[in-house]
Amino acid sequence: MPARKRITLVVDVNVLISMLMRRDGMGLREIFNKQLFQLVVSPLLMEEWERVLARVEFRRYFTEEEADRAIHRVRKQARIVKTQFQVRPICRDPKDD
Repeated sequence: MPARKRITLVVDVNVLISMLMRRDGMGLREIFNKQLFQLVVSPLLMEEWERVLARVEFRRYFTEEEADRAIHRVRKQARIVKTQFQVRPICRDPKDD
């Protein structure tokens, strides 16, 4: 049987957070364990990921230790690529661009 090709996946931080919050086995850990996807992130996305995971309001969903493990796992297993272009703002909220 031929090897399965991994799908390149770029997701927003809110999707990563939602995956981490899930307790039904379909979270971030499962994505990496099954190796179905190659997660691709930019340095800016990594900064946002770390900043959001540090928020106190998320402690009811995951511990600080779980947040640290998630940060480490994404850093270790995701492919970090630098963006080489500027996006012309199109959203009312520039942070959403």
